[in-house]
Amino acid sequence: MLMKPSSLSFIMMMLLGTLISISATSWFPIWLGMEMNIIGFIPLIINKKNILTSESALSYFTIQSVSSSALLLFSIQNNFFMLSTDIITIALLTKLGAAPFHFWVPSITENISWNMMTLLLTWQKFAPLMILNIHNKMSNLIMLTLISSAIWGSLGGLFQTSTSKMLAFSSIAHMGWLISATMCSTNMVMMYFLIYSLSLIFASMTMKSLKMNSINSTLFTTKKNKILIYTLMLNMGGMPPLLGFFPKLMVLSMLLKLDWMILSMILIMSAMMNLFFYIRLSYVALMLNSFSKKNIFQISSSYSPYFIIILLSGPVINMFY
Repeated sequence: MLMKPSSLSFIMMMLLGTLISISATSWFPIWLGMEMNIIGFIPLIINKKNILTSESALSYFTIQSVSSSALLLFSIQNNFFMLSTDIITIALLTKLGAAPFHFWVPSITENISWNMMTLLLTWQKFAPLMILNIHNKMSNLIMLTLISSAIWGSLGGLFQTSTSKMLAFSSIAHMGWLISATMCSTNMVMMYFLIYSLSLIFASMTMKSLKMNSINSTLFTTKKNKILIYTLMLNMGGMPPLLGFFPKLMVLSMLLKLDWMILSMILIMSAMMNLFFYIRLSYVALMLNSFSKKNIFQISSSYSPYFIIILLSGPVINMFY
């Protein structure tokens, strides 16, 4: 299906806004780029056939605009107001959807399309993350946020049956790891964000193709698709030796080199909680029907590239790490 010219224009504006923000050297063009990004993204969310998308678009616009306004206002007064740095950091963390400023993420992701949800949880987080990486100074606020994100994202996913909300809480948990990566290096942030984005894109596109809006939907899929779905979920949770495990391993290695022992233990425990949730779901769904040796490893050909990439990329990365 050909894309409408208006949609293409909005996408170009969204991409241009992000590029302006991450390449800017002062706060005004950073703010300008973020506003361009918002203006380009919001029309893409709205679907005339679903009134809930309009509500989600309005909520997203309000939250992002308030955050952008706070960022611009307090960046101007940075030399005159002691709390300016903290408020700027809070504005960026709110844009990222990091806990405890994550309140808007699950509700918005549930009401928008799969494609827009994928954009929201990946590309829309890129500019705030890179700006936070550049201007990040370790503080109690940053420490509180990354620990809260890792734990809250893992616990929040335990009680979800909606796949979109589950991916939203998984994204919140990954924000804790990404913020931790900002303490290491820019290359670490870029590597983690790339693998996180690929993993989420594979998971969301597969769920979209299978019309999997809730965990219960997997009961009616074939065994080979169940294996694919839960491989993607375990990859999002960081199950070794899948692709999603290795960026977490890299972050932990760097944190241990920097003597962040307690933080590393907290991140490991949160990852184990997240992984426990995915393993429990996988076990229950896959054991409802008995396996046969004939088709246990058969994967639907239309999704096999995702499966192969996730299975093989992790060990390959480990060889060069």
